[in-house]
Amino acid sequence: MASPADATSRPARRQVAKDKVLGLQASGPTRGTSGGGKPGQTYNIYYDKWSGGSRDDRSTLNKEKSPYRCDPVKDTGRTKGTYNPNAYFCAFFAKGCCPNGEECGWLHRIPTRLDQADTGKDVFGRERFDEHRDDRGGVGSMRSDSKSLYVGRIHPSSANEAIIEKHFRPWGELEKVKVLKDKGIGFVTYQNRLNAEFAKEAMANQSLDHGEVVNIRWATEDPNPKMQAMNKRKAVEMTRQAIESKLPGDVVEAENRLEGAETAGTAKRAKQELAVNTATNDPAPTLYQGEDGQYYYDYGAYGYNHETHQYDPARLGQYQGQAAKSSTTPLSLQDRVKASLQSTTTATTVTTPSVPEKVKDTKPAASALGALAAYGSDSEDDDED
Repeated sequence: MASPADATSRPARRQVAKDKVLGLQASGPTRGTSGGGKPGQTYNIYYDKWSGGSRDDRSTLNKEKSPYRCDPVKDTGRTKGTYNPNAYFCAFFAKGCCPNGEECGWLHRIPTRLDQADTGKDVFGRERFDEHRDDRGGVGSMRSDSKSLYVGRIHPSSANEAIIEKHFRPWGELEKVKVLKDKGIGFVTYQNRLNAEFAKEAMANQSLDHGEVVNIRWATEDPNPKMQAMNKRKAVEMTRQAIESKLPGDVVEAENRLEGAETAGTAKRAKQELAVNTATNDPAPTLYQGEDGQYYYDYGAYGYNHETHQYDPARLGQYQGQAAKSSTTPLSLQDRVKASLQSTTTATTVTTPSVPEKVKDTKPAASALGALAAYGSDSEDDDED
């Protein structure tokens, strides 16, 4: 991959002649024809979309291999955009068909980590949308820092990581490559969003080692929470590095000294807490870094930050789950009634005085219903003298 120094050491060459690109735009060819095209259809290479014509006709067009392809080693060079700090990258250069060469007002090189990403625009200066398109194509979404590409229609003989990496590494530093051989698809993840956006345009309608025309789209986000948290931390770190690269050296040095002072203060507070714990014979908590990047003191079942007064969310959930399992299961209504009756019976047995066995119960008063058994008796023996 050509370095940024190569972009200023030599002038950029013209990738194609002007009449070829102008003729391509003027004729309005369709993807299923080599020239002319259907009436009313015009292909916009800047946005990679067709306009005009019948929607049914466009949906049935077959992709053909692009006649152009960017060669970063030969095509990287100095342009007018090199001296413009606000210049974006040339989309025609990425597709291998820029006719302007060193007269181009855009950048003719591969993005690097030093290039700051714009949230509202892609690497080519095109407006990003609020959501991804339904087919996961197009410019992309502002809501996600998309760095993974879906690669479809891979020939079975090309379905291995080495071949995919060979064709996608020239467009930037790769983080990982995964290929599903039985499905003929792959996933390519770059370390920088700008490189992923550049590669998506550079490899559109291109072929691998066996002449297949690959289908490039944005991959869906990984639903794994740990991967999302890790990607978020990486994005924050890359943003910090990009900002520091734009700052003067004395400012960065002052910031590093401030971070060192904060670290020393944290160590001092830890020593003080260690002395207190030693005096009380309690085990001293150790300091660790949680999954969210914050520092917590290890108290065994949970972690706690005394400065922010927050618990470690990852370990707090485990602690609460263990506490819930170890807690006593609440009694049902039937069990509570049984317990209440047993307690009442016990209390009556303790407080009621015993009655002598020889004491005869008092007979109830005679009534008109003397022939009947008295209330509360099981037999008629109580009516006899």
